[in-house]
Amino acid sequence: MTLLPLKLKIIYLPFLLVAITFICGYTFLNWLIVIKHHIFINEMVTFFWGPFVLPWIPIMIWLRPKIKLFPKKNYRDNTRFGFFLLTWFAIAVPAVIAQFYMDRTTGVLTQLENINLVKSEPKTKYYKLSHYYIDTPNAGMDFYYYVIGRSQSLRYHVKIALPILANDTMKHEAAYSYWLSMDYDEPIDKNLPENEKNMLWDKFITNSKRNLANERFNFTYLERLNGASERINGISAAVKKSPHYDNSETMIIFTPEYDVFESRTGNAFAWIFISLGLGALGMLIAVIFIDLDETLLNKFYGKQNNAKFKSE
Repeated sequence: MTLLPLKLKIIYLPFLLVAITFICGYTFLNWLIVIKHHIFINEMVTFFWGPFVLPWIPIMIWLRPKIKLFPKKNYRDNTRFGFFLLTWFAIAVPAVIAQFYMDRTTGVLTQLENINLVKSEPKTKYYKLSHYYIDTPNAGMDFYYYVIGRSQSLRYHVKIALPILANDTMKHEAAYSYWLSMDYDEPIDKNLPENEKNMLWDKFITNSKRNLANERFNFTYLERLNGASERINGISAAVKKSPHYDNSETMIIFTPEYDVFESRTGNAFAWIFISLGLGALGMLIAVIFIDLDETLLNKFYGKQNNAKFKSE
């Protein structure tokens, strides 16, 4: 474990600087573009693909020359590759968590007398309604199924779009604008005989309709989905199956939230620092126990500085 102070200086400290700068910078840009200026970008891009893909840019520009100082004994030696992955993971995970925290903590809660006042108020992320009526009989339901990865599980799923009205006297209107998104699902073994799967499919449809009829919508507040959300794409098919769907009406979709508003972020803030700390600890251990290639180090840092930091 020679050259430890030098390894900390040229590898570990730059990693910390790159990680903190990227997480803070990306989160600020996400807030500025999506939250402040309402430029809708698909949530999968801003919440996942951005934090997972973009860290490679600073890694390759600022950290790659330093990571290449680790020795590569032969073509099967994956030390450098493992260090690249560790560096990327230590930056990407807290960056993803930070986006969820920023999105939820910056959302404003608007108190409304009823849902019809949404368009007359400044747009916010959360709404609390004093009065509302959920028109369950005119809900749209989109049933489908899919296989879960490479597992043996098949999942039956239904997306449900329920009209939100100011009161029950409005349930005979021709078209609705406001919708509540819900879903039910049920996993089954995909290796079951086909007739048994068909029987379970019919049972799932029947049970879903029965559960919906008995549903009690005692939500605390609503979250408004932005127009580029993947969740919008998922629920829109259900909206179109409602007898009151009108494509000339602007479709505004909400999801129900049942906890108190103050708990909306959960432990996300703490997990930003926990995940960053764990990543930083893993990097520190790797830096301590993996020696540098002194030939490459001489070329990169200069023989004089190299000798100055060597252990006696």
